[in-house]
Amino acid sequence: MKRLKKLIFGLIAAGLTLVVLEGGLRTVAGISGKDWRTDPLPTHAEYQVLCTFSDLLRMCPDQGPDYERVHPEVFFPTADRPRVVVIGESSVYGLGIERTEAWPARLEAHLGGAAEVINMGRCGTYASRLVPIVEAALTIEPSAIVLAIGNNEHTMTSFYTGLAARDPLRVYEMSQKLGRVQLYGLLSQVLIGDGRVVESFEAPLDVLDDPVARLAYAARRRPPDLSAFPDALADAAVTTLIEREQRLKERIYREHMRAMLETIAPSGVPVVLATMGRDLTVPPVLSGTYVPEHAAQIRALLQRLESSHQEQVAIVAEGLALDARVAALQYENAMILRRQGRLVEAAQSARAAVEWDLVPDATPTINDIIRQLAAENGHALLDIDAFADDSLRDPDTMFLDKVHFNAEGSDRIGREAAVVLHEVLGLPGTPPIQ
Repeated sequence: MKRLKKLIFGLIAAGLTLVVLEGGLRTVAGISGKDWRTDPLPTHAEYQVLCTFSDLLRMCPDQGPDYERVHPEVFFPTADRPRVVVIGESSVYGLGIERTEAWPARLEAHLGGAAEVINMGRCGTYASRLVPIVEAALTIEPSAIVLAIGNNEHTMTSFYTGLAARDPLRVYEMSQKLGRVQLYGLLSQVLIGDGRVVESFEAPLDVLDDPVARLAYAARRRPPDLSAFPDALADAAVTTLIEREQRLKERIYREHMRAMLETIAPSGVPVVLATMGRDLTVPPVLSGTYVPEHAAQIRALLQRLESSHQEQVAIVAEGLALDARVAALQYENAMILRRQGRLVEAAQSARAAVEWDLVPDATPTINDIIRQLAAENGHALLDIDAFADDSLRDPDTMFLDKVHFNAEGSDRIGREAAVVLHEVLGLPGTPPIQ
């Protein structure tokens, strides 16, 4: 009984001490302006987004961070017909094709001009940088907003430093829960470094003092430094860290998408969420091993695949039996099944290869998040990912590369989008033919 009383007294004393310390730090913060609280989400400075009709009187710039390629859209401040704003990355922008061939332009064409479609696609960006684009879109009285975002999330160059870099997802989750507490922020900065995700093209490598962290950063920087992986295969320790980072990026993506939807909700503007498309015939960039005791065998099998085509089926089967999450093996299995005409099974393996690629673009997980958000919030869904399986039959009918559409593919998406938007906008007449 005495021990229990001592324990209770100790817990009460510890709790009061923490309250006093937190109160003291808040007082110091208020006087000095020093704030140790941490919001782990990446944030960005506001910048000019829109180029209205009046801007024709001067040079209309490509607004945004320097590395983002932008089509400055010119439009009247007041719309004379329903206005659709499409927000996304380079696949919305129309990278590699004419501006009039991008799928937002084809959407307008397939709607027969019944709605104005503004392309706010930005090359080389990701969800965290598109939040201000959504805010700007709401100022021009849209009748609907299409969010086609998610192609670049895993290529976002982000990192923690010091001890935090060794388990980024756990540090992020703790910062989410405790980041508003001054004491936690102070202790985390002293013990593990800043609890904020940093985005950078050039990490100061002197702070990545761990060899595993250096290799993981080489893989996730933009573009990846594949010279660190001469055989295009990462060992299990590096793979684990990269996978944790990818789970972190998916968490960040989901939260920024939710922030956009919450920003739009009070306006009552209908939202269409679009999944990401991908050419499934493009091989993975970097594979990882997940079973340390089989790593040497996997490496040897991949080397045999390079030199022997006759044993390909047996080599792939042996490798997948050892470690089914090696992206290169899943890809080779998909191509074997494709040649055999087993396209449904080929698509399953190809999607597994995409999911386990350590340097992915659009992934099945990102598309699952998009579908979940659409279902949870009652938003219409434009399922561009449904076209991915067609790439196994004939990728040239849809894609320029693994994530960008050619003119034919963009027209097909525009036609599919027109069916969805015709219903969302409540346009009169017969919907376009799919």
